Amino acid sequence: MKIWKKEGQDGEWQLESEIARDAPVWRVEFSPIGNLLSVCSGDNQTAVYKEKTLGSGEWVQETLLNEEGVLRDK
Repeated sequence: MKIWKKEGQDGEWQLESEIARDAPVWRVEFSPIGNLLSVCSGDNQTAVYKEKTLGSGEWVQETLLNEEGVLRDK
């Protein structure tokens, strides 16, 4: 999965970060301020990532969930 960033209204899109997933990604949602990211994938798992520092582009997985609940916490 790739995260792109655009500087300003007329700026060019630049690749900010890549996050490896083992299954196809179905849906991606950012939190309102953009520092949390949830990713639902074809392996019936949802991963929650947190940006290390707002605007840094470095994403760390915080939690991994499946239909049973939490699989792995940070």
